[in-house]
Parts: sequence; structure tokens; C-alpha cells
Amino acid sequence: MDQWNIENLKDRARRLTEEAKSISTDLQYALKLKDKRKEDDVTKKICIACAIISGIILFCGLAYCVYRFLAPDYLEDYDDYEDEEDEDIADED
Repeated sequence: MDQWNIENLKDRARRLTEEAKSISTDLQYALKLKDKRKEDDVTKKICIACAIISGIILFCGLAYCVYRFLAPDYLEDYDDYEDEEDEDIADED
């Protein structure tokens, strides 16, 4: 007969509502954490992609600088040749 006591039923109902609130709060926290992890994963992927792209650009820039430093300058020879023609044309007139 103790299980039909009104006070016991109220206590059980109170405990069940507290457990339900606790479970609901835990579920809401887990859902927010899951959403945050998704945002963090997207942000992390974007940062990795930007780092890879910037690394490629840096490598290409360094390779170009080394090429410009080591490549011979053929334009100086061309400029000298062009100046001689201009002088010849000016002398003929």
C-alpha cells in the first residue's frame, strides 16, 4: 500500500521531472557542442587550405626570385645593338 501513497507518488514525479530536465539540459548541451564542432571543423579546413595556398605562392615567388637572380640579362645586349642602328640611320640623313 505504500506505493499508492500520495506523498510517494509526488516524490517520484518530482524526481522524474528533475531527471527529465537534467537529460534535456544535457541533450541541449550536446547539440550545441556538436554544432560548434562542425563550425570548428569548417574553420580548420579553411585555415589548412589557406596555409597550403600561401605556401605554394611563397614557393613560386622564391623560385621566381632565384630565377631572376641567376638568369643572364640578354636585354643589355639588345639595347646596345639597337643604339648602333639609330646612329647609322642618323648618319645617312
